[in-house]
Amino acid sequence: MWAWAIISSHLPNIRKAKKVLGRTLVYRDANINDAAFILELRTSSKKSRYLSATNADIEQQKAWLNHYAAQSDQAYFIIEGMEGQPLGTVRL
Repeated sequence: MWAWAIISSHLPNIRKAKKVLGRTLVYRDANINDAAFILELRTSSKKSRYLSATNADIEQQKAWLNHYAAQSDQAYFIIEGMEGQPLGTVRL
């Protein structure tokens, strides 16, 4: 526990952008409304091949997103097409 306290005190402070617009993609800050999409990606055997395993509990995903919203050491984006269709995620 003590080692984690030292490590966590040196985590970067990331200013989250609500939305980053590119020419062909939009990166939007993830929120609780994205729980079903994220869970579908993470529990799909084909799509989650390179992701850490998780269970299919939507309430746990929502709780994680609520916890994420209060954090300042990471940014989690939903990648969307220009028409707003979700395509994937990226976490920094």
